[in-house]
Amino acid sequence: MVQPNYRDTEGLLAEARANFRLAGKSVEAGEETGNSSFIVGGAIAATLLFPLLGFIALSPATRARFHLLRGKYTAAAQIYERILVRHPNRVKLYSLLASIYLLMGRRDEQAMKIYKMILQLHLTSGNREEISSIVAQNYLTEGRTDSDAIEVLESALKAEQRKQSR
Repeated sequence: MVQPNYRDTEGLLAEARANFRLAGKSVEAGEETGNSSFIVGGAIAATLLFPLLGFIALSPATRARFHLLRGKYTAAAQIYERILVRHPNRVKLYSLLASIYLLMGRRDEQAMKIYKMILQLHLTSGNREEISSIVAQNYLTEGRTDSDAIEVLESALKAEQRKQSR
């Protein structure tokens, strides 16, 4: 409530009413100040951007990368494994998954399957020599002598010779 002795209360109210009436008339006459175009543009942008941002945030690959950044390798590996089950032709993911397995120190059957896939498809990986060595050790442990095992053992031997010659 405004105090009755407040200076020029009635004058200020009259001026506010006049300004309000002038603003209403200018909108009716089509003299928009640009606020409505801003609102319409914002609504269109929100309609297009929110679903796009939601798709990006909820995509499995993005979630896997987020888990990797936080050091949650198991969660990231599980996401990449599910993606590869649905889309085995996503060849880039094999290298990523192999790197995660190496970080985790995995040598189980699933990891060996991915490591062998890297070697068979001749995929580029910064850890190719390490993967070759792990698979070769696995073949030696199993006592395998088939052509795949011999090829992996030969490449592991060549990698070891390169290391020693440096």
